[in-house]
Amino acid sequence: MVLELGKCRVGLSLAVLSYKYLAEFICPTPQIAKDFEDVCKNYLKLRYVLDVVCTKDDKKIVEEITGYTIDQSMMRTLILGSPKLASLKDSEFMKILSEEEDPLRAIFAGPMRKHLEQGLDASPETIAKVYDKDLQDFFKKVYTKPEFTNVVWLHAFRILPSRLMRQRMTMGPGGAIWAGDKNHIFKWIKMFSDVGDKYQVEHALGFISPLDMGKFIYIEYDYFYDHNDVDAASRISKTLLETTEKSLVMGNIFTLINYLFKGIYRKEHVLYPLPKGLTEEEDSVFRDVIHSLLGENVQW
Repeated sequence: MVLELGKCRVGLSLAVLSYKYLAEFICPTPQIAKDFEDVCKNYLKLRYVLDVVCTKDDKKIVEEITGYTIDQSMMRTLILGSPKLASLKDSEFMKILSEEEDPLRAIFAGPMRKHLEQGLDASPETIAKVYDKDLQDFFKKVYTKPEFTNVVWLHAFRILPSRLMRQRMTMGPGGAIWAGDKNHIFKWIKMFSDVGDKYQVEHALGFISPLDMGKFIYIEYDYFYDHNDVDAASRISKTLLETTEKSLVMGNIFTLINYLFKGIYRKEHVLYPLPKGLTEEEDSVFRDVIHSLLGENVQW
């Protein structure tokens, strides 16, 4: 869908966000965000959301293509009701909802919506209760302001993305990849996931955004780690080295290295021609360069 919208030049900004981004952005505390993620994955079958900044005319196009969206009213419900929604992860309501063929349609555009809205009790009082008692009156006043549940205002001032690193540092490798080969895209994303598992680093897809009218997509894949932990820092370093090398070997991918060594050019000078994957000889040279910079003892 994001490629279709990108080719049609719909929206000022298009980005596929993972459920982790959604949870971190709208949930008031780290624990609530984790429980919210669990609800998204295991009950709502929500893995990604498409975030579109657009005009009213573009909005109509998006709604026609998707069939349903998270509108302003539902976004307010999700923000103010996020603590209650996160607490429902083992409830009968969620179990029943998960049996729906399309749980998201059921709650965003179907008969379950009114039940969800009633059950979440979405109000400034509800969300304020998750904070320390001496701060509850303050946060009640904060969330009473309509701006803090207004989708347009929150995008304009970008106050929510800062929550992404409230738990720990994040490192987001990625780059641009040709959009015409979906298997290659999925293979690249799986590679990031597999390497994260290998080094036992918490990870999740960050975002996907179209470039050059949908001919390319830019992907950021995020790894989360404790920068005060020496072992974690070592593992994240190996993660970045291995994902960079594998990306260069796969080919048809523009990593950050491609961008950095291209300098500042017009996009057609950066994105074209498609880089071929490294040969075994070139990969060996790449490793030699890394070892000359970081030392022979560095292995991944």
